[in-house]
Amino acid sequence: MADTYDTADVIRAAGCSAQDLKNWLRRGYLVAIEPEETVRGRSRTFDTEDAIYIAIVTALTRAGLSAQSAAWAAARALAPGDADIYDAGKRFLLVVGAARFGSTQPTTAIIEDTTDTRLIRAAVSGDGSGPIEAAVAFVDLTDIIGRVCAALTGESKHV
Repeated sequence: MADTYDTADVIRAAGCSAQDLKNWLRRGYLVAIEPEETVRGRSRTFDTEDAIYIAIVTALTRAGLSAQSAAWAAARALAPGDADIYDAGKRFLLVVGAARFGSTQPTTAIIEDTTDTRLIRAAVSGDGSGPIEAAVAFVDLTDIIGRVCAALTGESKHV
């Protein structure tokens, strides 16, 4: 069985507020977290992957995305079959087209290092005719994962 953590531990590790987490859960934005049956007097628990997901959502909302778009993009980044964000090496998440302009399902890409500027340039310039009218966020997944794991367990997952 995976290690589980209470809400206070996850809030501290993810860097979000208790109110934000409560709102995101209540509104159903955190699509990558399995719904948990609530039992009066028992606090909710989360695993390490949940905490990392919440930390990515937090970072994306701080970068200007709506909570709903941030949660969708973070879930997409953590989806099985995509680039393994836990592999050794630096990983970044690029998100384009946030709900600020009406899209709740922005485009996402995992970038293995910042030298792959082709993707970044394409994201911010659209078809090459100038900047696109969409929000763009770029977050360091390696840093987020390392910070969350260190806060929860005292160990970094792969940094």
